[in-house]
Amino acid sequence: LILGYFISKGITEPIARMKDKVKQITNGDFSTQIDDLPDDELGELGESFNYMSNKLEENLTELAKEKNRMQEMLTSMTEGVLGIRANGKIMLNNNVIKDILALNSDLEEKDFAERLPAELVELIEKVLAAETEEEIEFELNEQVLTAQAAPVRRADDKLWGVIILVSDITEIKRLE
Repeated sequence: LILGYFISKGITEPIARMKDKVKQITNGDFSTQIDDLPDDELGELGESFNYMSNKLEENLTELAKEKNRMQEMLTSMTEGVLGIRANGKIMLNNNVIKDILALNSDLEEKDFAERLPAELVELIEKVLAAETEEEIEFELNEQVLTAQAAPVRRADDKLWGVIILVSDITEIKRLE
């Protein structure tokens, strides 16, 4: 019994430490590592855990950088940008689209049909149904706008949603 106790303790303690480290990772601490690993299968599992933790931290850092780059590009564009998922929810937008459409509320995760002008709703529905690029010109609040919408596909070629660029061409029309 005494021998069994020490053997089981030698197995359960590293597993308990790994469990604590997993909790730390789930709470966002990806720099956590398992130290004092034994030279057996549990040690190999711990090394794999450490490798996974490092890779996860690298991947999340890279994703955060990529997201920041995309956000910077969106905010620096002069056209209004909308990204609509196939389920009808607005996934991304920039401040220019809010200015052009005179919207003052947050658009993300809202249903596009409830937030956007009828012309854009019709355009989006048409692109979602036909899965082809479309362009319209319409007037809104004494502005002349053009909207170009294109379907966006996932890697498996299924429709992911629609991306829309809206431009204010009021000044160009006035000059014409």
